[in-house]
Amino acid sequence: MACAQPKAVMFELSCAICLEQFKEPKVLPCLHTYCKECLVKLVKRKGPDHIITCPECRHDVIVS
Repeated sequence: MACAQPKAVMFELSCAICLEQFKEPKVLPCLHTYCKECLVKLVKRKGPDHIITCPECRHDVIVS
C-alpha cells in the first residue's frame, strides 16, 4: 500500500484563502472547501446579497 506524501496531505487539508489548516471547514456547492471564517469575510466584501464567488472556480455561490 502506498503512503501519501505529508506535504501533499497537508495541502489537501489547507484553506486556499488563508493557507492554513482548515478551521470549521465548509464545502461550497462547487465542492471547494474553505474555513468558515474565510467565507464570512468574503460575504462581507460582497455586500448584503450573501453571494460570493468561489476563489478557485469563479462560480457564484449563495450562502446563508
